[in-house]
Amino acid sequence: MSKLKLIDGAPNEIIMEREFNAPRKLVMQAMNTPALIKRWLGGTRATVVTAEVDLRVGGSYRYVFQLPGGGEFSFTGVYREVGDDRIVHSERFNDDPRESIVTSTWTEHRGKTTLRVVVAFDSPEVRDMVAGNRHGRRCRRELRQARGARREPLTITARRRGNSSCC
Repeated sequence: MSKLKLIDGAPNEIIMEREFNAPRKLVMQAMNTPALIKRWLGGTRATVVTAEVDLRVGGSYRYVFQLPGGGEFSFTGVYREVGDDRIVHSERFNDDPRESIVTSTWTEHRGKTTLRVVVAFDSPEVRDMVAGNRHGRRCRRELRQARGARREPLTITARRRGNSSCC
């Protein structure tokens, strides 16, 4: 698995890329199968206690996380497009009425798969709020720097299992 790349996109987007040393089909399976999602999502920051996936257009997903201190949070959404190498879905945090649109694409080349995730938020302000909360201070600072330089790719080393400085 490669380092996570965080790329500045449109003012309301966060774009993430990562390469996996596995075929596309296996990477997609790991990211869309409830039992496998529970094994990798959350890390040490939170445990996935519920992973429900109805992977079809109009189907929904729901992930519930439990924090070490006992609190919970969730992500829910509806699938808008489901293909062999692309999935588009909405995403809501807890019961927040705002939703983002997440477009994930998987590209395989020589047995390795590049995952590209584009998260489009309602506004740049919501994006900055999410970057500040979800990705931490370093990510927010680097996004601000990238906006000043426009379209310069950012590479951030994501630490493993809950120690991530970004994503």
